[in-house]
Amino acid sequence: MKDILSAFVCIKGTQLQKAEADMLRAFQSAGLTLFMRNVETPEQVKKLTDDIRDAVGRDDFLIAIDQEGGMVRRLRPPYWHDYIAQQQLGALPKTEAQEAIELHARLIARDLHKLGINVVFAPVADTLHTDTTGAIASRCFSDKPAVVADYASWLANTYIEQGICPCMKHLPGHGLANSDPHLGLPVIDRDFAEIERDFLPFQKMSAFVPFGMTAHVVLPALDNKPVTQSKKGIDLIRQRIGFDGLLITDAIEMRALQGSLSEKTQASLDAGCDVVCYCSGHDQNNPTLVEDCIEVLRAARPLSDKALERLEKVNRVVRKPYQAQDMTAQVKRYDALAEQTKDVVLKGPDRTENWSDK
Repeated sequence: MKDILSAFVCIKGTQLQKAEADMLRAFQSAGLTLFMRNVETPEQVKKLTDDIRDAVGRDDFLIAIDQEGGMVRRLRPPYWHDYIAQQQLGALPKTEAQEAIELHARLIARDLHKLGINVVFAPVADTLHTDTTGAIASRCFSDKPAVVADYASWLANTYIEQGICPCMKHLPGHGLANSDPHLGLPVIDRDFAEIERDFLPFQKMSAFVPFGMTAHVVLPALDNKPVTQSKKGIDLIRQRIGFDGLLITDAIEMRALQGSLSEKTQASLDAGCDVVCYCSGHDQNNPTLVEDCIEVLRAARPLSDKALERLEKVNRVVRKPYQAQDMTAQVKRYDALAEQTKDVVLKGPDRTENWSDK
């Protein structure tokens, strides 16, 4: 069997093309991310994930999706439920918030199992601040780290119980950034004591969540490089926060990172990330998508023994058997709780292009 490479890649449309199947077969990436451009109907998505696994030849191949709720959800009505944002979930009284959060995860887990998706890029464990970028703000549970820690843990624990691997993001914290990494490189020029306050949710979840995603932010108190490409930044995640799960970059095509795809891949892996994520998620018409993915895969490396151990932690979650059940009552209860949040004012993206839909 070929080595598993340290990359998540993507495909262009709703059907797997021959060139994409050949790429997946030849290079054996660690996983693949789906976007709205890959989604039409439940039957179509299930066929797509089956075709992807057939091409790769691994039943445990990781297929991920961003399905947080709110503005970041690739699966939407009419075929999938109308899931609310984490900020709305966090606005509920604590007892009801826990109920809603656990229902949120159970219902999304049901959707993903039916589609052949086994990883969800959630929860967002960033802490909300007064100037948090609109690209992150509505995706935060609370402005209190201890509340975020509890709420994000409830969400992650429920996904794990349901056999869907959560990926907490964005380590070591994106809430203090007031600009959008899709557009440029955020710099969090604060005292380290203020930055450290936002570590708490990640520290709590590091004890049981096997997958995490980096933040494309610079912390001048630590280093002048983006955390994703900073050895000091990755050491901070591993040692100060204590996360020893599989560590994936946020999407490397974001403008926060400079250089070619090969250079971005190599710099991220050199810093200590286990896996790079390339998804061209905001360019549905990329004519060189396969070539770009292959560039990333050529620059990637076989997973190290340590990274393979971390991958196995993820696999232990996704191998859990899932028992389908009638969730009609749970859907009604979720909707009743969601209705209580209808007046919550969400802060949206900082730019007019709706990148969250891609």
